[in-house]
Parts: sequence; C-alpha cells; structure tokens
Amino acid sequence: MRSATQWGLVCEQPQRGAVQLLAACLIPDHLHLLAKPAAAPIPRWMNSLKSYAAKVAHQHGHIGELWQPSYWDRALRADELDSAVDYILRNPVSAGYVDAVDDWPWVGTWLGKNDDG
Repeated sequence: MRSATQWGLVCEQPQRGAVQLLAACLIPDHLHLLAKPAAAPIPRWMNSLKSYAAKVAHQHGHIGELWQPSYWDRALRADELDSAVDYILRNPVSAGYVDAVDDWPWVGTWLGKNDDG
C-alpha cells in the first residue's frame, strides 16, 4: 500500500536528526506536518523528504508528480502549539475519512520525543 510506504517515510525522515517531528497526518490528497528545526532548516528538510518520497513512490510504480512544487509553512507561537496539534490530529475526521482519530492509521504525535535533536 503506497500510503503506508509514504507514512513510513514521513516518520523515518526526522530520525535522521534534521527536524523534531511533533505531529503528522497523511491523507490521500495532502500531508500535514508540525516540525521543529534541529540540524537542518525546514526548507532543506522538506526538499529532502519530498525528493526521497518521490523516488520511493516511483520505484513502487507511481507515475507523474507526487508533490506540488511548493508547500505552505509558517512559524507558530508557543500558545498556538496545542491548537495546531489538534487540527492536524483531527484532520482525517474533519475530512470525513473516519469517525474517530484513533481509526486513522496515518496520524501521530511525538510531543516530547526526539528532544535530543
């Protein structure tokens, strides 16, 4: 299943120490990430993630573009963190894919983890 492969890529990439992944949600038409820069700036990490995921997707038979050329990002204030995590985690419910967050396999939060960079 391609989605499982893509989800594995999302979760694996931060382990390389480039960012601290705080929350993520993969649904069929987009990906939400909440990440904190660690050893690399977010744009460099996103470029690496997108390139690697596209390579793997093409190896698994995907034809055509996997990503849009750009992505949307913004800095968050500390008081926005909880609402951003909630928005990301609830995305599959809001999009109508499932009735409960726990029913969606490609959503997660890693708050407090990877603190060592």
